[in-house]
Amino acid sequence: MFEYYWENERIGVYLDYSNMHYTKYNLWWDYNISQFINLCLSDDRITRLALYGAYDPKNPSQYNWIQKLKTKFPWQKNYFFFKKLETKWWKNKWNVDTEMWFDIAQDLNNNLWDCIILFTWDGDFLYPIQKIIDSGKKVTVISTKGHIAKELIDFINSQDDTICRYIDIHKETLLSNPIRQALRDTSRWISLHPDLLQYIKDSDQEKIKELINWIKEVVIWNVEHANIPIFLKDNEIVRKIIIRRHIQEKQEFLEYLETLL
Repeated sequence: MFEYYWENERIGVYLDYSNMHYTKYNLWWDYNISQFINLCLSDDRITRLALYGAYDPKNPSQYNWIQKLKTKFPWQKNYFFFKKLETKWWKNKWNVDTEMWFDIAQDLNNNLWDCIILFTWDGDFLYPIQKIIDSGKKVTVISTKGHIAKELIDFINSQDDTICRYIDIHKETLLSNPIRQALRDTSRWISLHPDLLQYIKDSDQEKIKELINWIKEVVIWNVEHANIPIFLKDNEIVRKIIIRRHIQEKQEFLEYLETLL
């Protein structure tokens, strides 16, 4: 999976799963973490594989999934940290930055790897990344379009890409494709944004037909030429979710909508 990254160097892989959660709606496909971990375990260069996140204690399925993950992958180089979801002022908080960077600092101090692969896009990671580079290690940040802090991407772009680089898994490239294939859950071929999913659930067949016709116009022409259905004119969020997708993604979405008729 990391064949084109670095040769003969030890690799540490760290995933901020809480941070990754909403990007699946940008990609339009769900993650298969077990599949990803299995592929990482087959790479002898990986000396640390760590996954961080949060779970809702009132959601048994989330808790069970985490326990099964820990039981399924007891490899000593794996590390899974999930804390209880916090709610403050009606807002869910699942920040695991502190725990993640504490462990990375320890592994760095113990010289556990030569290069690190970070699945995150939080601007708070800028300073630690600078420190990792200063220590003589290499960094790859993996994220997706529209979900990475500007200060983080600006810093990465200012660096020599043999030392520090950014990979957008929304794009299909030599470096991103193996990651996309490793992460993508093919059993759930499309993942819809909650707002879009709710909109579809609230729509009758006539609205779905109109939505299909509108998306076809968007695909054939462009957004300026498409006649926006009346019921969509006041729903800017749904329009933007659809419009910002690649043509192939729009076509996949059309296939899904047609199954609802």
